[in-house]
Amino acid sequence: MTSSERPIVFEQSKITQLGFVLGSFAFVAVCLYLAIFMKERIGAGSFKEFMIWCGVVFFSGIGVLSLWRLLTLRGPVLIITDTGITDRRVAAEEIPWASITALGETVQRDSPIIVLNVRPETRAALTLTRVARLSAGPNRSLGVDGRSEEHTSELQSPCNL
Repeated sequence: MTSSERPIVFEQSKITQLGFVLGSFAFVAVCLYLAIFMKERIGAGSFKEFMIWCGVVFFSGIGVLSLWRLLTLRGPVLIITDTGITDRRVAAEEIPWASITALGETVQRDSPIIVLNVRPETRAALTLTRVARLSAGPNRSLGVDGRSEEHTSELQSPCNL
C-alpha cells in the first residue's frame, strides 16, 4: 500500500450491537421470570436458583456493555493504513507494522480470530481500553493475546500481511 492510498476502514454494526442489547435484556427478563415466578418449581435456595441469578448478573453485564458500545463508539473501529493498524476497541493508538513481529489465526467457537504479536515495548506504550484490560487474562488463557507462538508465525517483512 502506498501512502497515497486510502486506509481500509471498518465501522461498527449498529444493528448487530442493538441485537446484543435486546438479546441480553431478553435473557435477563427470562432469568428474572424464572427466579421470581418459578421459584417454587425450581426450589428456593437450590443450585438452579443460584445459576438463574448468575444469569441475571451475567446478561445484565453484557447488555450494559453492549449498550455502552452502541452509544459511545463512534466512527471507525478498525483502521488499516500503510503505516500500521488501529483497533479502537483495544487502544486509541496506531500499532506500527514494524512493531508486529508475528501474525496468525485461531478459531474460538467457530469464529476466526486474527492474532497479532506486538513487540513488548509497543504493547506497554498502548493506552488500553477498559474492556481490553479486563479481557487480557481470559484471552491469555485461551492463547489469543498474541504472546503465544502457537497461533502466530514469524513475519519476513510487512508485505506478508
